[in-house]
Amino acid sequence: MGVFDRIVLTLFTLSIALLSSLLLAVVLGWTFPLDYLQASLADANGRWLMGVLAAVALVVSVRFIYYGLHRPAHRRSLVYHGPLGDTSISLGAVENLIGKVARQVKGVREIKPRVRHAGEGIDVFLRAVVGSEVSVPEWTEELQRQLRTYVKTVVGADVKEIKVFVDNITSDARRARFD
Repeated sequence: MGVFDRIVLTLFTLSIALLSSLLLAVVLGWTFPLDYLQASLADANGRWLMGVLAAVALVVSVRFIYYGLHRPAHRRSLVYHGPLGDTSISLGAVENLIGKVARQVKGVREIKPRVRHAGEGIDVFLRAVVGSEVSVPEWTEELQRQLRTYVKTVVGADVKEIKVFVDNITSDARRARFD
């Protein structure tokens, strides 16, 4: 769910909370909300406003119901179709594997991998802290080559692209931490 959807969900939830509070107040004897609603519905402009608000609420509700019920099975896993059946490998497992392999490459101080589907393969995004003793371009090529080979061998997935973001270059021998 994106930022826009989160904002809309928050506003929608606050609106439902407000309407629930008003309904509870009406049940307890406060008649002003009912009088205001009746006056608004008696006016043509008020009916249009209430109709538009109801339509927006309906569309938002349907959208969130769809997001709540629809979950693509392949979104967070790779599926290998073998002769005896299917095998699913979570993208989290692939990220862990990539992290372990990347930490074995000389010069790596810290690494954070992210993996996403890319058609018939995967894309890998790495955020890294490296030592100052390495040549970053050569280190990047070596890391990408090793990861591509290892992932293909172990997981069976083609790595379409490996993007590396070097977050820090440190001369500290101990592992650096991301901020």
